[in-house]
Amino acid sequence: MSFSHEEAAEAARRRPRWSELCWIGVLAAIGVVQVIRGQWFDAVVYGLLVTVLTTDAVGLVPERTRTRAISLRVLLVAAVACGAALIALPRHSPVMMVALVLVGLGAVVVAWPGSRVPAAGRWPVGLRRLAWAWAGIVIAGCVWELGEFIAGILTSHQDSQAFSDLADPALSALWGKVIFVVVWVAAGVWLLRRGPGRGRSR
Repeated sequence: MSFSHEEAAEAARRRPRWSELCWIGVLAAIGVVQVIRGQWFDAVVYGLLVTVLTTDAVGLVPERTRTRAISLRVLLVAAVACGAALIALPRHSPVMMVALVLVGLGAVVVAWPGSRVPAAGRWPVGLRRLAWAWAGIVIAGCVWELGEFIAGILTSHQDSQAFSDLADPALSALWGKVIFVVVWVAAGVWLLRRGPGRGRSR
């Protein structure tokens, strides 16, 4: 039995890749930890991420055709507006949490490739190294957070050393908050420019 090119492409779209399944597993594990911690907002966010990515991994998300890359000028204007809002909003407030979710959704819309068919050619060497580096950083951070969470359960008198607790003194000051938001937004713009359609619009 032979398959046409269209049928093979459709099968590829509906067959999850191992890398996708690994990252979905990481997000699911983080979500379970949030449920155990009683952090229901975080648990809902991770649950939605797992649902959307799983739906896309099995090819159920409709494809879209990207006709034009988002220009750097538009990204910079959006980044300045988002950064200013996040600096002005009180930390941990409901309004800031909603703003963060909206920023994340906007980034997903811009970065979403629109097709599960691999683009012609392999990723550039630099981009592959960046992907592996980010994977290592994220996994190491998750292992640290999980280890501190388990240690906190086993030794109830131990002070938590989660990244959020370590960074809290600096982020509580205006200068620390400004530096973090600027670096976070700038990194986001850079990563979005490395995504689909990069280099086709200025």
